[in-house]
Amino acid sequence: MPETAQQSSPFNKKKHKNNDPAKLHTKSAPTAQQTRKILMSDGADCSIWMGFTQFMTQYLPGARAIPEEKAQKVQDAFNKALGLTRGKDGRMVKKDGTLTEKEWSQAWETVANDKTPPIELCPGFILHLSEDASDSGDTTKLRIDGSLISKSDGARIKDGKEGNKPNWSLQRLPIEFKRGGTSNDPFDDNPTHKHESDSVDRKGVYGQLMTYAERVFVHQHRKHLFFLFINGPEFRVMFFDHGGVIATEAIDYISFVEGTAALLTFLHAFHELEAGPQGIDTTAALLAPTSCGYRRMDELKTAHPKDLAHHARYIDDASTIPEPFLDSSNPSAAFDATECGDPEKQCQGRRCQHKDPDALPVFTYVRDAFRKSLENDAPRYMVKVGEHRYLIGNCVNDPPTSLVGRGTKGYVALEWETQRFVFLKDTWRSYYVGIKPEGEILQELNKQGVRNVPTVIAHGDVEDQETETTNYSPITGKRTVEAFVPYIQSVQEKKKVERRAVTKVGRMKKNAASTRGTPADTSEGSKGGGGTKRTADERTAEDNLQQGQGLRHLIHYRLVLREVCLPLTEITSSKQLVILIIDSIVAHETAYKSCNSVHRDVSFGNMLICPSVKEYAVVWKGLLADWELAKDWTVTRALQPERTGTWHFMSRHILTHANQIVTIPDELESFVHVLIYAAVRLVHHNISDIRGFINYYFDGYVLTEDGYGCPAGKRICITEAKLDDSEKDILFRAENTEPADHPLNALVHELLALIGTRYTVLEWERAASKSEKRVVSSPTPSPDMTMQWDNYADLNSDNEEETESVDGDMDIDESSGKGLARQTTGEGRTQRPPSPATIASAKSLEKHSTIRLLLQRYLDKYTWPANDRVRDRLEKYTPRPRDSLSEVEDTNRKKTRTDSGPKPTAASSYKKRGRKTTIRSTRQKTSSCESLSGQDNQGTGALSSLPVASSSGGTRVTHSDTSRVKNDDPGPIAPRAGPSSAMSGPSGHPSGSVGQSKPKVTRTYSTRPKRAGRR
Repeated sequence: MPETAQQSSPFNKKKHKNNDPAKLHTKSAPTAQQTRKILMSDGADCSIWMGFTQFMTQYLPGARAIPEEKAQKVQDAFNKALGLTRGKDGRMVKKDGTLTEKEWSQAWETVANDKTPPIELCPGFILHLSEDASDSGDTTKLRIDGSLISKSDGARIKDGKEGNKPNWSLQRLPIEFKRGGTSNDPFDDNPTHKHESDSVDRKGVYGQLMTYAERVFVHQHRKHLFFLFINGPEFRVMFFDHGGVIATEAIDYISFVEGTAALLTFLHAFHELEAGPQGIDTTAALLAPTSCGYRRMDELKTAHPKDLAHHARYIDDASTIPEPFLDSSNPSAAFDATECGDPEKQCQGRRCQHKDPDALPVFTYVRDAFRKSLENDAPRYMVKVGEHRYLIGNCVNDPPTSLVGRGTKGYVALEWETQRFVFLKDTWRSYYVGIKPEGEILQELNKQGVRNVPTVIAHGDVEDQETETTNYSPITGKRTVEAFVPYIQSVQEKKKVERRAVTKVGRMKKNAASTRGTPADTSEGSKGGGGTKRTADERTAEDNLQQGQGLRHLIHYRLVLREVCLPLTEITSSKQLVILIIDSIVAHETAYKSCNSVHRDVSFGNMLICPSVKEYAVVWKGLLADWELAKDWTVTRALQPERTGTWHFMSRHILTHANQIVTIPDELESFVHVLIYAAVRLVHHNISDIRGFINYYFDGYVLTEDGYGCPAGKRICITEAKLDDSEKDILFRAENTEPADHPLNALVHELLALIGTRYTVLEWERAASKSEKRVVSSPTPSPDMTMQWDNYADLNSDNEEETESVDGDMDIDESSGKGLARQTTGEGRTQRPPSPATIASAKSLEKHSTIRLLLQRYLDKYTWPANDRVRDRLEKYTPRPRDSLSEVEDTNRKKTRTDSGPKPTAASSYKKRGRKTTIRSTRQKTSSCESLSGQDNQGTGALSSLPVASSSGGTRVTHSDTSRVKNDDPGPIAPRAGPSSAMSGPSGHPSGSVGQSKPKVTRTYSTRPKRAGRR
């Protein structure tokens, strides 16, 4: 059984992803460089540095030490293969130059195949080098240098004429080779340094290793993964899971026989482990091609003659509708699974069933998805959830782009007992006290009759599979890293007979400070009458022991749902889009009223299309899915360690004030952002290239001292109540019609104006508050910054009369549109109190019916075109990853110490509509013809603006929603703005200045110049 959930969940507002393809349903995978950037960002502060001895004791217990006499023969074989000789300092060197990665990997292959040493290098495994070619069908084109593959899987290795391939699905121990040197090592063993190196090159290696580990997790069912990193003459053993990574100290296996023995001890101990301890998820049973389950999957992937097309329509001939579509209460096929009993049973050339079963007809998209999951000879597995068995191939959703995190994979699964297709979700959920599993939340919604939500069949945690790395979290973990001395040094010292006693584990000689290791005893510092004083290095080393502060505790979890749905990208018209969003709002509203549940992750990817047959017609209804972040609104304490929600669709208020509770107005605003995102992406309008707008409104951010803030585009569009990409307004239209004829334009304007009333009231309340303070002085917004909504109990009322009358009577077009923009002039402050109509409009956002009825009114009142759907404009779009804020802060601190002031940069002027804005140029372009497909490793083209200097000499961004900020993400390798000379250090004072108060600096980024005069 799983261990008890950890008691507290650390809140970390500094980390938030903006690149989850599952929430955006984009079809292009990130480039290798983008993937590394994502993984470096997500993996920041998620590593644990551990001594080799503790690592072996903890994760390979019972390992038998390899005698040094045998290890000497292997060491000699390595030196011979590499052509090394012993230098003056006792280390092995190559006289005629340095060695390449290829030479290191070939030397390993030579030694692995050498039968002369008395002991094997890799017993039980094939050392499979694979740096020449990528796997067939792998869009990432990744190539790891090598891996250990079990000899029992040798017949399954698939290589091509172009060379050896990684064979990700077979790797037991991935191996990456580097030529050696500090610049190629992602970790720093100097106790006075942070163990996660800040060097760009070394962080790049860290991201590369995580990318390879992530590929193994995608292609295999894994709970953890051992990884061997060979950096020339040194090796590290790494342990990856969805929490983070544990890395041992670096050990020299070439120059020291003690290191060779350590390497052999690990490899032999790893061979002795069973599949489970090696990291394989044994609850997913691999099906043999001759098994009953494998052959049944082959039968059911073939199209059924009565499969039904899924597009919405009336069916003229009711007799053509298959019975299973009319009677959903009996989904089972005419197949008695008990005749076979076990899908793993070998068929031995005959059919398993006593009679040919009739396959169930389904919607065509369901069978197509199932068939696609079996392509390219995908391995097939059986997993058990509850009392049911499910047969699966490859995941059908976009594979996770990050190793650290939930790692959600979705499957169209065959339920063995009923022979129906279902949706199986495999994920790693947060495991803290108070957080309910998604299946438990959905079961309660199903029990209360909440409409338009998925139906649970089975769910449950997977045995005792929890993230191991998170047990070392300094905040919630129950284990600690033992202090240690370098491994080779400790072994050598133990062999010295003249020592008085065996060196105590964790104690380091005073003269070993320059040697790699972690000081355990700081009593060597200077002593005075007031007690022991620590040196600066000792204090730094102690601080560096606080590692793994970004770790989150997760547990493996599976959820089976009845509905297999379509993504929102399949809509056929804007009218259909509005109808589906109304359905999702109904789900959110009824869940709130019936179960006190707030979804907290309203996003494009979480709104699905569920086709069904109703009264002789195929109808589409919207389904609000992914309730794993949902929370009872009566619980006020934080349950998740990070911001909850999908960045692109979070409300302006929550993006600006990360510590605030998500309320109904925030959720309703998220629905509006989904509507805008889907419309700009899928509906006909006057902008041919929307990448700039997507970054300006959705992907972007501003950097404040509290973290990432709301994109400037979202703030400006809400303020002005119109969609604008900073160059021209976005106007929707049908083919061969004028924009004025499309109701979506007026609808979006009215929705933005309605949302804007909330921020008018909020800003006026802040300005009028007697206790008003500059928000930049405190990382936590004060209570007066938040609109004082009534108690949530009032929202639970079924009486919608007041809301409906406001919705029907108020003229937002007049009172809250352009008029709102005129009210919010000056330094982000309203000049007069909001009108009663504005206050009433803002108050109305406490009710779901405000937005729901507004959408319905537009459906009923206007004629919607049927020909306004266009090809997906973001089909090959990949959101650009950003640095974690811990990395940004480290960079800021470094530049604060080294920069004497901003470097001169050529400035260009951007003129538009009679107004002029000065921006700083970067090497990235904004050309509308720049490709989004990933051929350009710099990501999407953009201008990255530098901070605009304030009159005080620095740049200032406050929590005020109308602060003057540039916007957005500069892209994977875009030049980033350096701090000005007024950059303040960690203590609040500028570098080199004590007691002198200057404004704190935050940096903002933009891909679009902002119009002058906007607030």
